[in-house]
Amino acid sequence: LGVGAGLLAMGYLLLRRRLVKQRTWRLVLDLLAVAVILSIVVAFWAIVRSPGAVQVLGAVPAGGGAVSRATLWRDGLDLVGDYPLTGSGLRSTMMVYSTYGLLLHVGYISHMHNLLLQIAVEQGVVASLAFVGLMAVAAASVLSATRPGRRTWRFGLAAGAALAALAVHLSLIHISEPTRPY
Repeated sequence: LGVGAGLLAMGYLLLRRRLVKQRTWRLVLDLLAVAVILSIVVAFWAIVRSPGAVQVLGAVPAGGGAVSRATLWRDGLDLVGDYPLTGSGLRSTMMVYSTYGLLLHVGYISHMHNLLLQIAVEQGVVASLAFVGLMAVAAASVLSATRPGRRTWRFGLAAGAALAALAVHLSLIHISEPTRPY
């Protein structure tokens, strides 16, 4: 999915570069890109918040355990609601989720398998918004680098593809230490 998103981002940037003199079509392309991104975010939110999401995403277990990603993400959003400003603290997800989400006295899953949600759980919504802001600044820099007249536009294409692949990868899989119950 990440490679596919990177290729789509590269195609978008190439097409946007070619449509530099046609402002109307470039604006349509930009609005289409924003609509696609917003629809992905809304679809993610709807799937996670709906009760039937376990059947939709049930084929992808989280951490090799019995908890699906949809359930894990839904429980993570509940944890964000408990600690919206400060978060639960760095590297505390395992015990906070086990204690409050699963009602277990031992650690079970060390991360939420979604970096943005992981940041919101551990550091709060403000830190999560700061991360989104950093990604937006990176995307704006990529758009600036791919403008006509820039000698480094090819590097901008590669950076855009890498940024899209990274965003998709981090939103689906947050890699940290192996999950193991204590």
